[in-house]
Amino acid sequence: MKWYILQVKPNCAHVASRNLARQSFNAFIPTEDVTIRRSGKFSRIRRLIFPGYAFIELNPIEGPWRAVNSTTGVARLVRFGLDPVSVPIEIIDELQRRLEGGSRTAPPQSLTPGQSVRVTQGPFVDFVGQVFDTSPDERIWVLLELLGGQTRVLLNQRQLQVSG
Repeated sequence: MKWYILQVKPNCAHVASRNLARQSFNAFIPTEDVTIRRSGKFSRIRRLIFPGYAFIELNPIEGPWRAVNSTTGVARLVRFGLDPVSVPIEIIDELQRRLEGGSRTAPPQSLTPGQSVRVTQGPFVDFVGQVFDTSPDERIWVLLELLGGQTRVLLNQRQLQVSG
């Protein structure tokens, strides 16, 4: 079995995954949790890491290429010339390991909401605040006391130190 790259139709990654699973194909769509601000509120959503693409595990000898290409939600198998592009198993294994281990959804430093931190770099140096939320790109939302009220500030985790 080898892994191949699929191009999926716009906004149809999960439709393609569901239809491939119905045909007993093993598909992998890497996603991550992100924090977004919508209408002044913060919420967490699941976002595709490679928008428009997915991976599928196939037996190259059987080559069910036509069945894959005609699946609802799938645009085509990515090809160079006549041959579909295979992805080394090590890359897929590493992606799956990282996503299962949570390395894309939590920063390496173990900061948790409510934890007290001190800003060590930037314009808010020496301010002490509380962690509000974490972002997958190693950024931390911190509540700081500014001008008599609490303000949410997005900082890189390298700018923070756990406060005793």
